[in-house]
Amino acid sequence: MYTLIEEEMARLRDEGRRRGRREGSRTLLEHQVGKKFGADGAGQLSDLIGGLDGRDELDAAADAVIECDTVLPIFVHVGTEPWTAPTRLEDLLADEAKAFLPFALGH
Repeated sequence: MYTLIEEEMARLRDEGRRRGRREGSRTLLEHQVGKKFGADGAGQLSDLIGGLDGRDELDAAADAVIECDTVLPIFVHVGTEPWTAPTRLEDLLADEAKAFLPFALGH
């Protein structure tokens, strides 16, 4: 009986530690977003960051914050593997929009 209680306490303690690490990672990520993209960017990404739960998701989002120059690619790419930052505007656009890109850019 006593062993079962100890095992349950250890399980709960481990779960609490994991939750604490995830919450700490989210807090750090929110801080990074705020520093890089300002209050508006932080507000736009708040729900996205709050919904991230797994280590891989949090790591992908942290990589995106470092690699992206705007908030949009973070929305587009978080959760995909492997994550790479788009280097051209065309990479962000849907195929239908790509046909109009030369006109929009004046080419």
